[in-house]
Amino acid sequence: MSDNLPVGWDQGLEDGVQTIELVKKDDLVGVPFLVHSIRVSQGDFGEMYTVEAEDANGGQFIFHDGSTGVARQLAQWLAGHRDRQDGQLGTWDCRFVARKGLRVSRYANPNGDGLSSTYYIA
Repeated sequence: MSDNLPVGWDQGLEDGVQTIELVKKDDLVGVPFLVHSIRVSQGDFGEMYTVEAEDANGGQFIFHDGSTGVARQLAQWLAGHRDRQDGQLGTWDCRFVARKGLRVSRYANPNGDGLSSTYYIA
């Protein structure tokens, strides 16, 4: 355990417990990962998808998406594989591999402020 954790955080944990890291989607471009669960919650601008996954080395991580890319793909997957209805919130266990990780599309921001990015499961 890290010495930077508050006192008591590492007490009473079971052996082998791993931390789950929140990662940036840029870090997943071209990197295969295994999805374990998808949580759909209400975000500030619509549905927010939280993906719990692991990398090829067994490292656990999560990432969030509420865009027209990954979120739309996950909505379609859940509707087809888990009978999720539009607007239904909750957590679904699943097991699928993103063999090529994520891919990113970068484009001029419609508001004129630099570049925007949309991520997709490759």
